[in-house]
Amino acid sequence: MLERARIAAILLLGQGLGRGSQAIYSVLMVRELSKAGYGDMATVLASCGVLVALGDLGFSRLIIRDAARARDRTMLAREMLRVRTGGVLVVVALLAVAGVAGVVPGGELLGLAGAFYLFAEGLSYGYEAAAAGVEKPSRFAGVQGVGGLAVAAAAVVVLSHDHVTPAGAAFGLASASAVKAVAHWALWRWRGALGPSRQLRELPVRQWLRDALPFLALMVLAAVYYRAGILILHLSRGAEETAPYAAAMRVFDGVVVLGGVVFASVSPALSRMHRERPQDLWRVWRRMITVFACGVVPAAVTLMLVGEPVARVVFGERYAVSAGDALTALAPGMALALLQQISASVVFMSDDRRAVLRLTAFNVSALFVLLVVLTKTSGAHGAAVAMSAAELLSFTTFSLLVWVRHGRRGAA
Repeated sequence: MLERARIAAILLLGQGLGRGSQAIYSVLMVRELSKAGYGDMATVLASCGVLVALGDLGFSRLIIRDAARARDRTMLAREMLRVRTGGVLVVVALLAVAGVAGVVPGGELLGLAGAFYLFAEGLSYGYEAAAAGVEKPSRFAGVQGVGGLAVAAAAVVVLSHDHVTPAGAAFGLASASAVKAVAHWALWRWRGALGPSRQLRELPVRQWLRDALPFLALMVLAAVYYRAGILILHLSRGAEETAPYAAAMRVFDGVVVLGGVVFASVSPALSRMHRERPQDLWRVWRRMITVFACGVVPAAVTLMLVGEPVARVVFGERYAVSAGDALTALAPGMALALLQQISASVVFMSDDRRAVLRLTAFNVSALFVLLVVLTKTSGAHGAAVAMSAAELLSFTTFSLLVWVRHGRRGAA
């Protein structure tokens, strides 16, 4: 338990340096860009989030699961990363073509900036998963620190211009992600993790792709889940209506990042527990849920009470009422999203993900229905209410799955 806490602390430090700096960067852009400009940029970056999941091929979760069980963890992670890179390059090419063709909101330059960001962030995401899989969190945290400094430098450069454009802001963020990706590569090479590799034809690529397919579906559904509100709002209500919800979702993203730290820190141990001590899973899940609920529930209640003042301080007077209203409605969903990651870490590390895939598809479908209905009537506030309602449904269904698989067996 202490070892899991140590790993979680290191990963949290890394995420705070990396993702935290990106969140601050986004807040600065919220203040600098017009509502329409930020709405366009947020929509493109939300699309990149879905494409990162698609290009990942499901390998990030597969690396965490299989590396934790492998004799030579580093070799396995390295070879999986090579295959995964091909998927990243394909989705980057698709986004670049869409930008040139004028399909991407905000024009060609914003589309190309999005493709650059997608390439750099896609590579970095793979390295981060590999670091979690081989249980070397210090590698991850160190590179995230470099990434955080790169984001700060990008913010200085972008804000030094008299007129900041959505494309310029996106290129700045993409450049920082590129620095982070290079730092990941350099660290793995320095540690001897990028030595001679086997030929691709000698690797079980087809088997990996089959094993990763459920993870791929789940990752894409999850990416769509957290970005659907932005995309649907942009399509139905326009860029200006999207901006306050997208701004509030930056706070939500921070909670999701914290949940990702929890997932990455406990998943290797849970993967082994599924094989060696499955009878302990129900007890461990209940303990983790109880501990985290004691922290996140009071925080969510507090945010519901002070949503507007928080939005005024973070995003400025222009967003105080609109983003504050969205934050208040999102607060319950944030607490549930963090608790949901604990359930996800239990069920995702099992070898049977068919039920998980069906539940996730059901929850995403329910969210889409809620978003379509509520955004038409209530705009950004409706999208936030839909998100919290969907998180309640998701937490409930996954908790029931954990009980059916592990709790009921223990009770019997």
